[in-house]
Amino acid sequence: MGKIAGAMAHELKSPLATVQLYANLLRRAFAHQPAAVQQLDVIKDQTRSCLERIRAIMHSINPDAARAGGTALTPLVPLVRAVVADQRRRYEGSTITLKGASGDPRVALGENDLRSVVGNLVVNALEVSGGKGPVDVRLRSDADRVHLRVADKGPGLPAGDVFAAFFSTKSSGTGLGLWLVRRLVAEAGGSITARDRRGGGAVFEVDLPLPRHERLRGADLTGVEIAARLPAGTPVLMVSGDPAAGAALADVRERRAWYLPKPFEVETYLDLVSLLVEST
Repeated sequence: MGKIAGAMAHELKSPLATVQLYANLLRRAFAHQPAAVQQLDVIKDQTRSCLERIRAIMHSINPDAARAGGTALTPLVPLVRAVVADQRRRYEGSTITLKGASGDPRVALGENDLRSVVGNLVVNALEVSGGKGPVDVRLRSDADRVHLRVADKGPGLPAGDVFAAFFSTKSSGTGLGLWLVRRLVAEAGGSITARDRRGGGAVFEVDLPLPRHERLRGADLTGVEIAARLPAGTPVLMVSGDPAAGAALADVRERRAWYLPKPFEVETYLDLVSLLVEST
């Protein structure tokens, strides 16, 4: 079943991407017609929603594949604003408030992944309230973390684990939306919680760590200091252009510690490494 779902998802991605492309082209062509632009934006939003659901399915089948593209840092505030604007347009007449959207916090999620996190939470909050809201979106950050809060006034949390794969109270849908959200948040080093809202409704809160270069201060060690902290008997090969490093390495006792000055031949480096590996 996983192979079948993966094959279907792969086959659907290409035509959906084509629909998205032509919707963008038509939007430019009809830029002077607001009604046409609004209709094309609906096509774009729905296409993006389909692609995100396909991503969720692919992620559930092979989560490691999602990491192949590497990790990126994405500004949170403009993306949250864009998601809120998209959903206001999609759910005409809905009430979505956004507070605390200031600053420039960046989190360790690619743009599409971050959009999946924010979009799933906002759309779920709208759907449980009949597409009208109100939905309250708040951002808050401190020195270490950024906090995203999405609250609704729907029926509250259902019984069971809402973050479990394939868990859903709706007649349609994959039940993978919140599962994917939790997985993406965890991979970014964050956490997500859900609770009932006082007075009715539900609250989802996401905490994500923020980069801080200050954390690195004092954490840097010289090669000699690192060698001195290794367990006794650990072989060491230090590569440096500073002759003093070689002299300092002589103070590292109870281990084989060699110094290779720069520049050096690759063959020499490989020979020394092979000798050290053989000695372990």
